[in-house]
Amino acid sequence: MRSRVQLRGVLTVLLSVAILGLCAGAKGQDANAASSARIFPQVGPDLKAIKRDSSGRYYILAKPANVVWIFAPDGKLVGKVPNDRSSGAIRYAVDIDLNSAGDLYVADRGANAVEIFGPDGALIRKIPVFAPISVVALPDDQVAVVSLRSKHLVSIFDRSGDLYNEFG
Repeated sequence: MRSRVQLRGVLTVLLSVAILGLCAGAKGQDANAASSARIFPQVGPDLKAIKRDSSGRYYILAKPANVVWIFAPDGKLVGKVPNDRSSGAIRYAVDIDLNSAGDLYVADRGANAVEIFGPDGALIRKIPVFAPISVVALPDDQVAVVSLRSKHLVSIFDRSGDLYNEFG
């Protein structure tokens, strides 16, 4: 059972990387015509990732890549991570994911880490990973990470930030 969950997480990571690559290729296609119909007009054309939590809020990573914007289901801006009360900082995020508890996982290439923020926007944990490019929150507070420089394609870390498994 556990290997199925891990495999599903790995496939999600790979699919996310492929979709972002396709979106980057389509970036130059008539962005001005599409901008008038934007649901989130505050978000620029350089969208990197979007996730939706169980309450319907949207977490959006775009430029600048040091903030994750939070929007209500109706498209109204309701917050950001890190927030003004947070001790954490994001340097250059490239991907995000959410777990079922509402924790936000950020692949921060600028900090060479995966940063985990709680639902209140506070930094919970920082896992050192050299040049992470994709992140997937797994059950049991595990996280799968794809890195630019790793011996294996996917590394899985446990809740304390220790390496749990690698493959690929």
